[in-house]
Amino acid sequence: MSNTDPLVLDHEAWNLSELIEHILTRHFNLGDEAIGGIAWQVRSRDGGDESESLLHVNRSLESLGWVAMLDEGDPPILSVAPRPIEQLLLPNWQLLSIWSMMSVFLTFVGSAWLLQFDADAGAFDPEILRQAVLYFTLPVVLTMALASEIRRRAAARFGINIGHLVPIVFPILSPIWPFGIAGLLSQRRSDLFLVPNRRALGIIELATPLTLFLSGTVLTVIGLALTPNEPPEISALPIAFQNNPLLTILVMDWLGADLWIRLQWLHPTALAGIGLSVVGWASLLPIPGFPGDRMLHAIIGPAEMSDSKRQTSLFILMLGVMVLVFVETEYWPWLLIAAIGTMRRFSTENTPPPIIVDESKGLSDVSRKQLVAAMLIVLIAGFPGMYPTYQIADWDAGLDI
Repeated sequence: MSNTDPLVLDHEAWNLSELIEHILTRHFNLGDEAIGGIAWQVRSRDGGDESESLLHVNRSLESLGWVAMLDEGDPPILSVAPRPIEQLLLPNWQLLSIWSMMSVFLTFVGSAWLLQFDADAGAFDPEILRQAVLYFTLPVVLTMALASEIRRRAAARFGINIGHLVPIVFPILSPIWPFGIAGLLSQRRSDLFLVPNRRALGIIELATPLTLFLSGTVLTVIGLALTPNEPPEISALPIAFQNNPLLTILVMDWLGADLWIRLQWLHPTALAGIGLSVVGWASLLPIPGFPGDRMLHAIIGPAEMSDSKRQTSLFILMLGVMVLVFVETEYWPWLLIAAIGTMRRFSTENTPPPIIVDESKGLSDVSRKQLVAAMLIVLIAGFPGMYPTYQIADWDAGLDI
């Protein structure tokens, strides 16, 4: 017979709560239980860093389908909840098919824009299609792909597999919205993946709007340089554009009064740039479901954002903005955005907030100032006006026709 000590077996199996509590006690000293779910006041064992201990705990809980989250407090509150079910990402061939289809739609828009200045050309004229692809489709697609890749890499830096964005394009040239591009959709809802902290959330959500806005501004300047001062042969009511304050600063000394002239018959590259800038600017509006609202969660904090007084204040603010927009403009995209923003702010349960794993340390003052500065600069310097696009009704006034 062996002289080894006998193995002692526990006659009672642990339930799930006991198992989770045992895992937590490896890295935390558990204090009083908090109200609502599996939660405790905690301190890291041996005086260590709570955030570092949280990482170790979540490595153990991941295989069980649970996640631990730290909330602000002294001591912080550690809660445990089931991990959100991850949405499947589109296969590469499906994603490529969507991007290819949207590229074709953009080519239709670019061709329609060029046909305004060449009445003799046909819709499928090879030269028109070539120029549409070269000067409109490629700049837009490459910029959207760049924005998608920057966002994907920013998320991967924090251990999040977020996938590429899906572009939405309308294949028609409308005087109200002649850009074609309507936006970029994420493959994963923000409440179905875990964000490690508020700083990570802010960086991820800022990546796409900032890339679209800055790249669009560069393309607009290039397109303005390619736009002639002399009017082309126009076969329909020309579509003119307002310029944002940043564009005025960049090109006013260079173009002077010619800027207002060129905005009436833009080169397709400038059209692409303005469209991308406007979409990037609109994405940062603090509307539930938009990147701008998720940036507010990062800047202010989910606890403050979910506070009833804060929600009431935001709703009143959105209501005031909606009234102002309805009074000052008849530009229906702005009316639509204002209405959507007000409705979503009134019923926030339809747009769940992002899940932040570690809120114990909040957001540093430096990170907060950087995110606020970036957001405000884009929203103020990129404001496209109450009528970003409009048709010139009397463009042929004084001509003998």
